[in-house]
Amino acid sequence: MKSVPLGRRVSAVVALLVPVAVLVELVAVLLRRPLILAAAAVAVVLIAWAHSSGKLPAFFDHIIDNVIGNADAA
Repeated sequence: MKSVPLGRRVSAVVALLVPVAVLVELVAVLLRRPLILAAAAVAVVLIAWAHSSGKLPAFFDHIIDNVIGNADAA
């Protein structure tokens, strides 16, 4: 079994925990401000509708396809 240096282990753990901590903080902020949460939900629904109905310009369509592709690859 290959030994992994402690610094590399710590870096790996931090790399895993930072996105989770950011997401938890974002949810906490949004829950304290329900109006912002509702506006974000409406925006996501409208963007999803525009994307599925073909009403988005090609530029935004390309960005959404990239985000979906990156999420599928992860």
